[in-house]
Amino acid sequence: MPSGSLPRVLRSPYIWRGTLLCEDNSGYKALFEAGVKEAGCMAHARRKFHDLWANHKSALAEEVLKLFGAPYDVERLAAELDTAGGDGCAS
Repeated sequence: MPSGSLPRVLRSPYIWRGTLLCEDNSGYKALFEAGVKEAGCMAHARRKFHDLWANHKSALAEEVLKLFGAPYDVERLAAELDTAGGDGCAS
């Protein structure tokens, strides 16, 4: 996206200074240079490590992939507790 096609509010001298979650698009680079923080997509980040592991059997990439999987393990356990009728609290 060319910078000229950014919404006018983002081209203003009074640029919002939050964190922007976006694809890697050159049209946003001016915002990041002006102080807006860039947040990348977790799926894209994970894919980079998966490719590194798949193509080079990187031990570091394998460990990172395990870390990416941890939140899903927690969700799975929570769903199992919910299905079993438990509240997740120890008796």
